[in-house]
Amino acid sequence: MNDEIARPKKRFPWIALLVFIVALVTSIVVTFNAADLSSDPELAELAELNPDVMSLGIFFGAVFGVIGGLIGIGIQYLVTKFPTQWIAKDTDVYKNEIWSALFYSSAIGVVFELIIILLDIQMGNLLSIISNIIIMGSFLYLYFSGESKPQHIKKAITIVSAAILLIRIVGIIA
Repeated sequence: MNDEIARPKKRFPWIALLVFIVALVTSIVVTFNAADLSSDPELAELAELNPDVMSLGIFFGAVFGVIGGLIGIGIQYLVTKFPTQWIAKDTDVYKNEIWSALFYSSAIGVVFELIIILLDIQMGNLLSIISNIIIMGSFLYLYFSGESKPQHIKKAITIVSAAILLIRIVGIIA
C-alpha cells in the first residue's frame, strides 16, 4: 500500500508570470519617462524632433527587458531547484511553486527598486543588500505560504536561498 497521499498536479503559474511582466514593463516605461534627458543635449534634441524614435526605444527596451528578466528568472529557477533537490534528496520540490514565488518576489523587487528610483534615492550598497533581503524573504514567504511541504524540503530551500543571498551580498560588497 502506498503511504504517500496523491496531490493534484499544479499547473504553471501563468498569472504570476503576467504579474511579473506587467511590473517589469511598467517599471521600464516609468523609468524611461522619468529620465532626465537634459543632461545629454543630443538625446534631448532627438526626443524633441522625433518622439516616434523615443516610443520605439521604449518598446524595444520593454521587449528586451522582459526577455532578459525571464532569462534571469530561469537561471534563478535552475540555481534554486536543483540544489534544493540535491540537499533534500527528493525530486519533488514543488517546482511550480518555485516558479510562482520567483515571479511574485521578482515583481516585488522590481516595484521596490522603481520606488527607490522615483524617490531619487541613491542605490548604495546598503540599499542593494536590503533590496536583496526583501526579495529573498518574500520568495521564502510565498513559497512556504502555499501548499504544506515536508520539513526536509523547507529546510533545503531555506539553505539554498540563504546561500544565494550570501553570494549576492558578497557580489554587492566586492
